[in-house]
Amino acid sequence: MGDLFPYATVAHVVSSAGFVLTAWLATYLVTHIPRSFASRLSILSLFALSGYFLHTVLCLFLPADQIGHVWRRYMGWLALLPLPLWLHLTTALMPPARGERFRLAVRLAYFLAGALSLVWVIGPWQFSRTTLLPPELLWPISFFVVVVGGAAARNIVELRRRAADRTLRTRYSLLGAVVLLLTGWILYWPVIVNWLKLPWMPTVRLAVGDSIPLAATLMLAYAVAYHNAFMSGRWVRRDFF
Repeated sequence: MGDLFPYATVAHVVSSAGFVLTAWLATYLVTHIPRSFASRLSILSLFALSGYFLHTVLCLFLPADQIGHVWRRYMGWLALLPLPLWLHLTTALMPPARGERFRLAVRLAYFLAGALSLVWVIGPWQFSRTTLLPPELLWPISFFVVVVGGAAARNIVELRRRAADRTLRTRYSLLGAVVLLLTGWILYWPVIVNWLKLPWMPTVRLAVGDSIPLAATLMLAYAVAYHNAFMSGRWVRRDFF
């Protein structure tokens, strides 16, 4: 691994575990029917996270510094997709009359995610395997994440407030935790790594950063297994354990 990552074991484990878990959970949800529209959106977000974790595994095992950080440039943008999908997901869970009011916001979120992803790939940015976001895109991506993540969190608060029973409130609380973790994950890179510049080893920064979406995936798996999120009418706990 060279001088930069002499002790990359933790970062390897976190990234590899994230890839396996997200790919497995997405595949599990794909193979179980009936699938609601919200479950399809969660599957897409899991596959996006799986692609992100695959990119981090490639960055660690096959560092591409000498060819322009090809993994960061052509796969790192996958980190921008889960939050718009979760905004769409939380909007889809709302009553149809209220969900219609957020349709334009969902479309705008997808448009901005697509635009940022395109700029990510084609722009002359400085990529590094010690952090996710290129310095030139810190502000636009941070603004995008705060707005989209905040809108998804607002939807969750509204859903929880309108929930008819404790079971639904607990389920929405878990989904809200997933949204907050996904939002905090992207903000971790500009705030902790780039602006505060805490004196952590590069591998520690990567391991902590990748632990956040891993925690979000574990939270979603718990919601599916113990609270039947996206699996209404099924007992899925026995499939997990």
